[in-house]
Amino acid sequence: MKLAAIICEYNPMHNGHIEHIRYTKQVTKCDGLVCVMSGNFVQRGEPSILDKYTRTRAALRYGADMVVELPTVFAIAGADIFADGAVRVINQIKNVNWLSFGSESGKIDELMHAAQILKTESPELKKTIKDCLNMGLSYPKALSMAVQKKYGQEIGKLASSPNNILAIEYIKALIRHKCAIAPITLKRIGSNYNETELTGKFDSASAIRLAVENSSWNKITSAPKDLIKLYEDNYYDFDKLTQSLSDICLFNIINSSPKELKIFYDFKEGIENRIKSKVQTNHTFDDVATAVKTKRYTLARLKRMLLYPTLKITKELMNTSKKCPPYINVLGIKKEKKGLLNLLTQNYITRKKDVRKIDNQDTLNMLNVNILADDLYCQISQRNKGMFFGHGMIVY
Repeated sequence: MKLAAIICEYNPMHNGHIEHIRYTKQVTKCDGLVCVMSGNFVQRGEPSILDKYTRTRAALRYGADMVVELPTVFAIAGADIFADGAVRVINQIKNVNWLSFGSESGKIDELMHAAQILKTESPELKKTIKDCLNMGLSYPKALSMAVQKKYGQEIGKLASSPNNILAIEYIKALIRHKCAIAPITLKRIGSNYNETELTGKFDSASAIRLAVENSSWNKITSAPKDLIKLYEDNYYDFDKLTQSLSDICLFNIINSSPKELKIFYDFKEGIENRIKSKVQTNHTFDDVATAVKTKRYTLARLKRMLLYPTLKITKELMNTSKKCPPYINVLGIKKEKKGLLNLLTQNYITRKKDVRKIDNQDTLNMLNVNILADDLYCQISQRNKGMFFGHGMIVY
């Protein structure tokens, strides 16, 4: 049995994602397709617009054979950690032969060439990146400029767009972990990544999220009607969701000293003092992040940082999570594909008692963040707590 894997958020799933699954199956002729999907919080530093089980049902309905969760620690981190964590999860599933991802480039050879060049940052490149950071640029822009200076405009341009950046990080992770997995890519079609206008068959997830937030369900034509119905039936007011999240997380920051905040991941260079100052007069994630934002710190990065104290993601926990074996939480599986469960090598969870088999404390610490994140999501969406163990694996 040969499997293909896709790393995703599906926040929410739309026609572009469905086409990606169709393309992957057509090109690989795989016997099964596994999605590694972010849970209830996503890389933008926000709660997902729909809970992870609704999004799992959508994925299983439209081509996924099994959906496993990307641990929260990795799901709400920068591109390098997000990609590395996801690849390590995939590497614990037997018989995965392909990793498929979208990109602005659509050319696997040039992405692999860029990844080979960038897999080990030379001292010269590191210095150039540091110089660019000192100019006040965000890390993605500093990387792109530094790469362009050292390797030329073509490679620099590749490393400047969001899906290409992730694609390069996926390939770097495959190389780093010596995975016997072939990368394949599909050129991104339709609206740009951050496009907020609905334009037709292939709208961006950002545009669909905005339409959902405005209850413009009848205007969404870039996802099948049955998915739109699924989303409408399971949607919880996103404004209320984010306001409740802001109230909890910002209170925890107000109640912490700068010294206490410094232990959390990515808090450095005195940013904790700037955050502490701005939470006094701003009352939502967006407002605080906008007030704190500099060229060096993107809004998404700052919103992730605002989550870390509440989810107890410290520098130490992130460091140990990057080294320990990840757990594999199975969110859902097709009934006729239950044999895929036999390909999970270790630390897999399909029910509560499976946790007893995990004997690595660092893995358990990482799992506890996921449980806490689910409880936080339940709190802000007014659901009963205990989602992580209470819902159970979907058999579709």
